[in-house]
Amino acid sequence: MKRETVRLTALAAVGLLLLTALPALAWGPPRGGGGPPPDRFACLAFIPGITAVQLQAVSALREEHLEAVRELRDEMYEAKTALRELMRQRSPDLAAVRRAKERLDKLESDMLVARLELRTAVRNLLTEEQRAFFDEMEAGCGWGMGPGMGPGGPGMGPSGPGMGPGWRSMPDE
Repeated sequence: MKRETVRLTALAAVGLLLLTALPALAWGPPRGGGGPPPDRFACLAFIPGITAVQLQAVSALREEHLEAVRELRDEMYEAKTALRELMRQRSPDLAAVRRAKERLDKLESDMLVARLELRTAVRNLLTEEQRAFFDEMEAGCGWGMGPGMGPGGPGMGPSGPGMGPGWRSMPDE
């Protein structure tokens, strides 16, 4: 009799444990758009009348551009890191900060010029009708700000004094 009571108690404990763990299985997969970001150049395939030859030429231009700006991108990363380190000092040297910021601005300007050169080269491969379509679709290609960030959606939250990320973590002076 005692052995049977112990078995029933153990079985009830295991059953209770399983029942309490069951709600954890009710959670679905995480929200969000998992996976890689969209390839912005893949949108060019939707241009009416674009040929395979044009797409191959665009792909070659893109690869050439990426190779050309790789070093520039690395320099920008180093410049941003250097500027951030200067700003984290207890009393930053403003002349050094200004020089670091000017260097970063020049690198960003060079990157923008490289992007504009690529865009112009791509446009030159297209016909007039295709250029008109390209100019219209440019802003609408990709994910944008993500779900809920449009007008009337949850958005990024309120803004104003005392709002936004990190406002409570500012050091007291």
